[in-house]
Amino acid sequence: MSPVVGTAVVGIDDAPAARAALGWATEVAREVRDVHVDDGDVALGLERAADECDADLVVVGMHEQRRRILRGLGPVVGSLLERTTRPLAVVGESHTDLEGDGAVVVGVGHGPATQAALRWAADWARARALPLELVRAVPQRPVFRPDGLLDLMAFYIDPTMATEWAAEDLAAFADEVDAATGAEVSVGWSVPAGSPGAVLVEATDRAQLLVVGLHDRPGRADHDVPAWCRHVLLHAPCPVVFVPA
Repeated sequence: MSPVVGTAVVGIDDAPAARAALGWATEVAREVRDVHVDDGDVALGLERAADECDADLVVVGMHEQRRRILRGLGPVVGSLLERTTRPLAVVGESHTDLEGDGAVVVGVGHGPATQAALRWAADWARARALPLELVRAVPQRPVFRPDGLLDLMAFYIDPTMATEWAAEDLAAFADEVDAATGAEVSVGWSVPAGSPGAVLVEATDRAQLLVVGLHDRPGRADHDVPAWCRHVLLHAPCPVVFVPA
């Protein structure tokens, strides 16, 4: 299959996760630059390497021991999530290939980060001739549109309105993807109830890729990786791509 991205920078060491990340990057990029940072700030070294070649994607591995036992992201993944300005792919060491027709799942939220993730995922799905599945979790707590008091009152009159609003949004996003891709990409969507992290993990059971947006906000510079992001990285069965706004 044709590569999806131009140049990918991959962080490597002797661990199985790094080998899996390198193998995955080789499948999806026209050019791969593997970077081994011996000491110092590894995340900074990867960022500098990506800047030097104007990389389209940074790829790192996620160690299974850390995922399953330590329940932590590790300093490299955490630092990159906090400050990356390029799409970042995190690949688990058990990943093998991209065979099959699993969907590209997109976690849909609000604002520029969602728009960036949708554009990136639509290009990927079209290049790989894969379906796109848009997913937005509907939490049990109230979530309101900016309209204010009327929406607050409406929610307590009929709580199902939150799901209806989410469905309307995703249907509109699906139409945007159709228009942008010339209807070349099959687009589905769902609005399951639950916490975002758990919903996205369940949606990726047979997916090839999960794509989510990263908001450009002060919290990303304050060493504050959201709980849903940690949950996805620790439990998603497929590679996860984070696309900054």
